[in-house]
Amino acid sequence: MYTKPDFIGIGQMKAGTGWLYDNLRSHRHVWMPIKKELQFFNAGIQVSVIQRKLGLFIGTPPSGRFQQPEQTIWKHVLSSGQNAGDMQKQIDLLQLDFDFFINALFRYNIANLRRTSEKSSKSGEFLFNSREAKWYNRLFPDTDAVPCSGEISPSYAVLSEKVVKKIINFFPQLRVILILRDPMKRSISHIQHLVRTKPWVEDWTADRLFDLIQILPNVLHQSRVSGFEETWLKHIPDDRLLLLDFRDIIQSPESVMADVATFLCLEPGGYTADLTVNQKEDFTSIDIPDTLIDWLEQELAGEAAHMERILGRGSV
Repeated sequence: MYTKPDFIGIGQMKAGTGWLYDNLRSHRHVWMPIKKELQFFNAGIQVSVIQRKLGLFIGTPPSGRFQQPEQTIWKHVLSSGQNAGDMQKQIDLLQLDFDFFINALFRYNIANLRRTSEKSSKSGEFLFNSREAKWYNRLFPDTDAVPCSGEISPSYAVLSEKVVKKIINFFPQLRVILILRDPMKRSISHIQHLVRTKPWVEDWTADRLFDLIQILPNVLHQSRVSGFEETWLKHIPDDRLLLLDFRDIIQSPESVMADVATFLCLEPGGYTADLTVNQKEDFTSIDIPDTLIDWLEQELAGEAAHMERILGRGSV
């Protein structure tokens, strides 16, 4: 059993996790990676397969803009082999400049991790064992100078029950932060984000947007909050689960971060970042066709009610 990290943020996507990361990282008693999303627990998912499908659909972006190293950390690590020089090159590329992280990579048997990931990727899950869990534990400092450490990867929200149970088994004291947002608004924001990150596509028709959602299922999966009741909400005790409402983040960010500080046993006034929420990413870049809106409403019917019920069991 391992004691680090102290907490993880698991999502949702497009629900303020970037804002939460910036504020927590600014706290003088909190350590977080220089990159927001480690995506360790979903390392088995073959990002490259999705990228190839997406490449066929939207074409190849100019100047290699399709690759986003900061979002595919483990894909780069797992494909880099065991050569120390190659590994250092990958680390430099990803700007992961904390020394103990690099040392942990060298100490660990990368070939074994790669084989494990390739085997588990057939099911889309990273079925990590005690060796991988120990390696992940060592990424986080365990000293009196850093009383609290953690990471935020919104992709964790939709992990299977099997993976969630393994996480809890290896990290029994882990605290979990989950931000919930209105399912329709979150989905539309997610679609807008996908469109903004692919500026080389000029014509976003309703059919093209629909196909994009089919290729990238997280647009719907992340909004199906009812699924959380069978995974994280089922297995995490209330005293180690903090549920946050995106509406509260918009209306009263200082109060939300005070709740986060209480949950993590931190000094409430220790944040140095601007707590104001930047909503510029939600500015509409395209008009979502009514046909797509109607389809999303059908697919997400009842999810808003699930969200309201879930928020009623907050732990703070």
